[in-house]
Formats: sequence, C-alpha cells, structure tokens
Amino acid sequence: MYKLDSFALKIIAVFILLFNSTLLPAQHYIATTKGTEVKFSFKNKNNAAENIKCTINDIKADFNFDPLNLSTSSLNLILKTSVLRTGKHESDVLLKGEHFFYSSKYPTIQIISTSITKDRPSSIVYSLKGTINTKGITQPINIQFTASPLNNGYVLRGSFSLKRSLFFIGDEGVYDDTLFCFLEIKTVKK
Repeated sequence: MYKLDSFALKIIAVFILLFNSTLLPAQHYIATTKGTEVKFSFKNKNNAAENIKCTINDIKADFNFDPLNLSTSSLNLILKTSVLRTGKHESDVLLKGEHFFYSSKYPTIQIISTSITKDRPSSIVYSLKGTINTKGITQPINIQFTASPLNNGYVLRGSFSLKRSLFFIGDEGVYDDTLFCFLEIKTVKK
C-alpha cells in the first residue's frame, strides 16, 4: 500500500481547503442602526441657498460578501422614505410629498445587486451593478463602493447619481436633474 508523507498530506489538505472555499456561500451581514445612512442632494437651479439635502437612516441591508469569491456576493438595500430628514420641517413635508418621494404611496427605495465585481484584484473599490426602484419605477444602477472590515462586519461607503426625471422626483425646471447619493452602511455578521 502507498503511504503519503506529511508534506504530501499538507499539500492535499491545502488543495481541498482552497477548492472548498470557492463552493462556500458568502458570509451574511445586516445593517446596524447606528452609523448607517444614505444622503441625497440636488441643486436648485435658481437659488443655491435652496439646494436640497436629506438623510435616510432607517435602512435594511442584506449583504452577502466574500471578497475572495465575489460571484457569491450580493446586496439588497431597503430605504424608508417616510423617515427622511432635512433638518427643516417644511422641507421634510415637501420631500415626502407627491412631487418628490411620495412616501405615503411609495414608502421605500430598494436597491438590488445583480453583480459585485472589482476592476483589479488589488483594488479596494468594488462595483455594484443592479437595479433601483423608487415610486414604482425600476432603473439600472451602478454604485462604486469600498468595503472596509470593522469588528464583526464591514462598512460600505459609496456614491452614485440618478436622473430625477426618470423617477418623477421634484419639479421640472426648478432643480438640476442629477440627484447625488452618498451611502455609509455599517454591517455586522448575522
């Protein structure tokens, strides 16, 4: 009978571990309530003093992530528009109203990834391709983000922009058509 020496057994064990790690599912993370927020801003064409900025911090995130096997990674974000805040009551009412996010009829914005990739293996920037749905309208989206390890999870930081007019957000002609979005999602392992 053929006997394997300890070096050969170690090589086989490493091969099995590496092979099996590509078959394992990504780790599952959820958003924490502290330090998680998405900020939106857009410019008033006529009066820079009336530019709009708002924050949503009631966010549900399901983040499956394996930086060594991104094909098993995914992100599903749900933002509650009913809790958006600008710091001014009148602006909160305006943004929750029918002409902007229409929170009473469409209480959430949802972002769902279809893929998460990196341009280069050494890069710390990830690219999410997926869809965003708000006001009953779904459009493709691309988000560049970083995923930094923190305690028992990750902090995702990224930004993207949308065309307001595609979602019927805001009045035509008054505001610039570009809606800028900045996200910081702190996650913990579930």
